[in-house]
Amino acid sequence: FGGVGGRLYSFGTGKFGRVLNAYEPEVNLFEAIRANKIIYVALPTMGKDTTARNFGRLVIADLRTAISWLQKLPEHERPWPPFMAFCDEAGSYVNDNWSRIPEQARSAHVWFVPAAQTCANFQAISDELYEMIIGNAWVKLIFKVGTQATALEAAELVGKKLGVLKSLSGGETASASASFLRHAPESSVGTGNSFSIGERQQEMYIVTPDEFKGLAKGECIMTYGGNQVYNLRIPMTVFDSDAQKRFGEFKVNRFRKSGLKIDKKQWQPAGFFENVDRYLAPTAARKAAKAAEDEDEMAAAHGRSKVEAVQKEKGRGYSRQTDATARQESA
Repeated sequence: FGGVGGRLYSFGTGKFGRVLNAYEPEVNLFEAIRANKIIYVALPTMGKDTTARNFGRLVIADLRTAISWLQKLPEHERPWPPFMAFCDEAGSYVNDNWSRIPEQARSAHVWFVPAAQTCANFQAISDELYEMIIGNAWVKLIFKVGTQATALEAAELVGKKLGVLKSLSGGETASASASFLRHAPESSVGTGNSFSIGERQQEMYIVTPDEFKGLAKGECIMTYGGNQVYNLRIPMTVFDSDAQKRFGEFKVNRFRKSGLKIDKKQWQPAGFFENVDRYLAPTAARKAAKAAEDEDEMAAAHGRSKVEAVQKEKGRGYSRQTDATARQESA
C-alpha cells in the first residue's frame, strides 16, 4: 500500500497516538468553525519533521472537507464573521490538494491565509498551484523578503506607475594653440562649458525590489484588490507580568462527548485500540514505520531540490534581465 500502514502506525501509537487515537475525538473541525472557536495546531517540525508534515496535510484535508460541508449549509448558517484559517510556514506541508481551497473557501465564509517565506515554496509544487493561490488572494501582505527573485516577483505583483526619469549632464573644454614659425607668432586660447537637463517619462515599480528587501521588522506592503497599495507597520504585542497576572493561567475548555445516544440509550465507546501497542508486533510495526519515514524523507529531499532549482532559475532569469537592461541603458 505504498507505506500507508507505516504512516498510520506512527499516528496511532506513541505521543501522536495520545492525541489522534480516540474513538470520541475532542476536536471536531466542522463544529468548531461553525462555533467560531480557536483551534491551534503546533507541528513539531524540528523533532518529527516527516510525521509533522504529514499531520499538517491531514489537518488541511480535514479543513477542505469542512469547507465542502459549509457550502451545503444555508447562507445564514455559515460562519459570520468569516472564519480565518491561517497556515504559517505553509511551504512545509503544502501539496497539490491546496489548489481548490482558495477558490472555494470564500463561498463557505472561510478566510484562507497561507504564509510562506519565498515564492519558490509554492512554485516547487507546480506553477499552476502558485498562480491559483496568488490569483485568488484579494489581499496580499508582503513583509521583508530575503531573495532577489521573490523581491522582484513582489514588485511585479504590486505593479508599476508612470514616472519621470531625470538626467543631468555637464562638460567643460579648454584649448590652446600657438605658431612659432612666423615672424610674428600668434597664439589662441579657448574654453567651453556645457550643461544639459533631460526628463523622460517611463514605467517604474511602485515599490522596488530593493525596497522590499529593506523593509523593517513588522513593516509590510499591503495590496487590496490589486489597485490599492498601503505601507503598514504591525506592532508587536508584549504582555508584561502585571497583564499576565490579570489574565490568569491559560485554560482550555474541553467538551468531551460521553458516547452515543441511540434509541434513548447511552452507549459508551468500546476502546479496542486503547492498548494497541500491546497487541501489534513491535518489530514489524517499526519496519513499516521506518520504510514510510524513508519514503517521506526521499519525497522531502526531492521537494527541497525543486525549491532550490526554482530559486536558481529565478536568479539566473533576474541576472539575464539585469544584463539586458544594462546593455539597453548603455546603448
